[in-house]
Amino acid sequence: MGKKSEATASEEAAAVEEAPTEKRQTAEEKRVGDDPAGPEDTGVSEGGAVHKARVAQTISDKLAANAGKRPDRVTCPEHLPARVGATIRCELTAGSNTFGVTVTATSVNGKQVNYNFKVDDNVE
Repeated sequence: MGKKSEATASEEAAAVEEAPTEKRQTAEEKRVGDDPAGPEDTGVSEGGAVHKARVAQTISDKLAANAGKRPDRVTCPEHLPARVGATIRCELTAGSNTFGVTVTATSVNGKQVNYNFKVDDNVE
């Protein structure tokens, strides 16, 4: 715990260590808002994967930033493998609607995993 906080820029480390909600997620396509930010969302690989709770939190944070409203719930049943092209399916609940979300790892550099997500167009 806390070992990696010295390995990155100090302000970035504080966000990673204390508030994973500060991580940014890039969506290739999303239902709400437009985000001009590039693919900068990353997660630290723990045992060869990004923890499912971190992925879910990042999706929720990104949608809240884009739409001004956080989804009621985002859940991911599995960790995202730290492998380019690896995908997992998550679930987003907003009110009475539930949407599927596809998360894809776009690049892996050491313990840094970049990934994006796409919310399904149709309610499940």
